[in-house]
Amino acid sequence: MPAGVPLTFVDLADGARGPVAAALPEGQVGVTVGRGPVPAPVRPGDAVDVVGVAATAGGGLGGRLLARRAAVVAVDGRTVTLAVGTGAAPTVAAAGATGTVALVLRR
Repeated sequence: MPAGVPLTFVDLADGARGPVAAALPEGQVGVTVGRGPVPAPVRPGDAVDVVGVAATAGGGLGGRLLARRAAVVAVDGRTVTLAVGTGAAPTVAAAGATGTVALVLRR
């Protein structure tokens, strides 16, 4: 790189993979979900619990934990890409595709 040019995440990423794939922890996969109507204020590096939200028989809403402490690896205006275990990935992806996911920010 020429002197004085700022380094970006893309410059530091594994050249064989894109920057988001390079940010995934070993043994985890990336799943992208919508941010929803009330998006959680998340940014890369944050940890979230992924909750599937569904209507209950009584007409209310219920939630089911789909993934615990998923790492946020990328955020844009409409979506969040999460690193989750391969076992949780299909369930999180399906809930994300139907728009029934809520992200709970962890400390």
